[in-house]
Amino acid sequence: MKVVQPMFRATMPARKIFYLKGGIITAEICTDCPLLPRVAALEQDSAHNKEAHKEIYQKLDASHTSVAVIEERLNQIKEDTEEIKTALQAERKTVQELRDRPGKRWEGIVDKAIWAVCAAVIAFLLGRVGL
Repeated sequence: MKVVQPMFRATMPARKIFYLKGGIITAEICTDCPLLPRVAALEQDSAHNKEAHKEIYQKLDASHTSVAVIEERLNQIKEDTEEIKTALQAERKTVQELRDRPGKRWEGIVDKAIWAVCAAVIAFLLGRVGL
């Protein structure tokens, strides 16, 4: 079985590797480490992820700002709606009063007519009695 080495391995820079040996941290320079390509790939991924996270957080901040603006607009709409409801109730009351006026006038006219008829009847009866 033949083991194929990555092609970019020869161009990889030497790395310092730190490890614990006998309670002391020791550093070695590793030029032929089999994990160097993987470490380099992870570092590239890490740099890419930092940029991606930065973009995501910027978009998240923008969305928070948008939500705040929408919430403010919604509150203004609610206030305007309450003002409109209050004005509408006042207008309904005024319209009802205007509707009731002719009815009150008619009732007053009928009431006065009934009193006039009653007064005429009483006057006629008193005239018959001789008073």
